[in-house]
Amino acid sequence: MLVNKINPGVDFDTIGQINEGYIQRWKGRHGLDRGQINGESLSSDTVAAQIWTRDEFPKIIQEFGLDDLLNFDEFGLFYERGMNHSLQKKGQNQHGFKQSKKRVTISGGASATGKKYPQLIIGKAKYPFAFRNHFNRTFKFTNQKNAWINSPIFNNHLNDINLELIKKDKRIGVVIDFCSGHSTINTEYSNITIFYLPPNATPLIQSMDAGIIASVKKRYKTEITNKRFYDIITGKDTVIDLYYSCTLIQRIWDETTPETIKHCFRKA
Repeated sequence: MLVNKINPGVDFDTIGQINEGYIQRWKGRHGLDRGQINGESLSSDTVAAQIWTRDEFPKIIQEFGLDDLLNFDEFGLFYERGMNHSLQKKGQNQHGFKQSKKRVTISGGASATGKKYPQLIIGKAKYPFAFRNHFNRTFKFTNQKNAWINSPIFNNHLNDINLELIKKDKRIGVVIDFCSGHSTINTEYSNITIFYLPPNATPLIQSMDAGIIASVKKRYKTEITNKRFYDIITGKDTVIDLYYSCTLIQRIWDETTPETIKHCFRKA
């Protein structure tokens, strides 16, 4: 089918048997390569995204400015997993282990000027065993049976942020995607105004999805992989528990530079 698309009228009888070598040479002649279909952009409502960006977004910026206008989003993280790629000799097969499915959800937000707000880490256990004897935590943690965001958790997080804003006598705007987990219980927070993105448009205009989350996850996996290498070299057993992971996640977020965030917001 592809051959006919590029070279209409090809007589397959004159080609003979099509083997792997023929396919590779044919791909090379026409500049083709194998690629994976990623993302959700083709399912997105491009028109709605353009209308919102043109008509609504400038009004929100005018009201709050770029420094006090945040985008919030969540992402899941299998916290025991590192990088799943390695160098190998040609023809060599890599053999690995069964991948861990221990997962947490991280909710975070930032502004276009690079200002970051505290992350919320969501796990399954209310009192994780790994947290014993660790009373001074650098991260904020809560639990849900599936380790996912829901409306009560989201509203509690907003309420904590709202209380801090009241102390500072400051107001912010929060732009989020429309989903059940982001529904607000209190219709109005005194110092927070919620703006929902149009349905089916978040892959196109969600700033946190434009590279900020990918940067955090990539650096986390790199740290986990480096730890495994170091433990192998020093003869130690690798232990990656929930407390270690939460501390590492928070450190990586703290080390995320304003320049990285600004660059990702410009892409959105």
